[in-house]
Amino acid sequence: MGHVPKGVLRLVEARPGIGVSAAARRLHLAGNSVSTFVNRLVRDGYLVRETDPADRRAARLLPTGAAGKRLGDWQRRRAELVDRHVSRLDDAGHEALRAALPALRKPAATLHEEAEES
Repeated sequence: MGHVPKGVLRLVEARPGIGVSAAARRLHLAGNSVSTFVNRLVRDGYLVRETDPADRRAARLLPTGAAGKRLGDWQRRRAELVDRHVSRLDDAGHEALRAALPALRKPAATLHEEAEES
């Protein structure tokens, strides 16, 4: 699964019930592209599309249990990869990383807040 479908899956997990158009806006992608990714994720069992009770013409997207497992697996693999590479650092590298962490926390928080607002 490529980067963009993974982004769609993460967004739907973070905002269950989001529609395709809203997802496309949040991801800054064309609606037809997101629709294609959603169709693939529905076909593969990661998303469920249901009719929005407030607007029968619209669909809401919901993650499945398989989506949660898949996202958890990705997160674990990324954490293992980071751990493996950090463990290869020498003492000076570990100290440099430790010293950089306070400076990295602010942009990370700002990026997260900005992503939540967009």
